[in-house]
Amino acid sequence: MDVGDRIRILRERKGLSQKHLAYKLGIPNQSLSNYERGFREAPAEVLRKIADFFGVSVDYLLGRESIVYDRNSPKDLKELLEHGTFLYDNVTLDDQDIEQIRRMLEYIVDYKKKAMEAEKKLSD
Repeated sequence: MDVGDRIRILRERKGLSQKHLAYKLGIPNQSLSNYERGFREAPAEVLRKIADFFGVSVDYLLGRESIVYDRNSPKDLKELLEHGTFLYDNVTLDDQDIEQIRRMLEYIVDYKKKAMEAEKKLSD
């Protein structure tokens, strides 16, 4: 996955058109299109603008980080699942995948809570 793919994925996850994102970044629409399609490399200043806009690091855009999350540093996995974009082994996990992960975690947490309650009752 290259820089353009990452920009496109972030843009699409926010429901933005190329034209709207280009306007928000203060760059020509054609430039953004060229970056996304890999026809041109985005200059460092544009990469910083894109990273700031989406709340990700430039390292993510460059493919040096595989998990993206809001700069506010989620405090737990639940928050990360609600706000993050996940890549695993260069495969993007989409919203459906993340929802399945969330359901599995909820099942595990519910199971653990019940087990803790049962232990507590036995010790009383």
